Amino acid sequence: MHLGQLVAARQNHPTRVGWCAIFTKAFGLVSAQRPELRRAFLSYPRSHLYEHNRSIASVAVERRLGNEEAVLFALFQGPEERSLVTLQTDMDRAKNAPVEENGAFRRELRLSRLPSPLRRLIWWYTFKVCGKRRAKHCGTFGISATASLGASQLMLLSPLTTTLYYGPFDKEGAIDVRLVFDHRVVDGANIARIMVELEGILCQEILTELAAGAASSKIAA
Repeated sequence: MHLGQLVAARQNHPTRVGWCAIFTKAFGLVSAQRPELRRAFLSYPRSHLYEHNRSIASVAVERRLGNEEAVLFALFQGPEERSLVTLQTDMDRAKNAPVEENGAFRRELRLSRLPSPLRRLIWWYTFKVCGKRRAKHCGTFGISATASLGASQLMLLSPLTTTLYYGPFDKEGAIDVRLVFDHRVVDGANIARIMVELEGILCQEILTELAAGAASSKIAA
């Protein structure tokens, strides 16, 4: 994707909005228009698709637990309905506030402490049986990126229907954006269209919001 104008608008915005927040809101806007991005494949008691009524982003967050770095997943309901500044504030809280203050983090840690057979049963029920629980506790789409560390992932495995990830920008404002998807839910041709729509939203709705924020800041000054 070629996002040079967006890079410039972000730099001029009074609030340091991260790319994770930008891509999360943009993909939420696409999901609001594309119901297939809010669907999940369930296999029990028969193979069928479940469609959630709104998007929920599951964002990978690195937190320190004891003496090690761990990846937890913060959930953001309806990211397309929030301003970028609000979404960034919520993401900063997920990254910096005590882990026990985040409901999703607490649930994930409780689950990790259960015996393996019970843990596997809960995961099976969540991902194979109950679509509503799956969306509520695991999200409808995922966001994962290591771009802030200067690295780009070539392949990513995810249990969700779609997971978006991206690499660092080059000097011209181009960036590699990838989307892992469940072929049982959505076809590759639709994914190609979705990626085109995502770039369009980034260069229109998201760019407009960032530019408006920068203009308001100049007027206030």
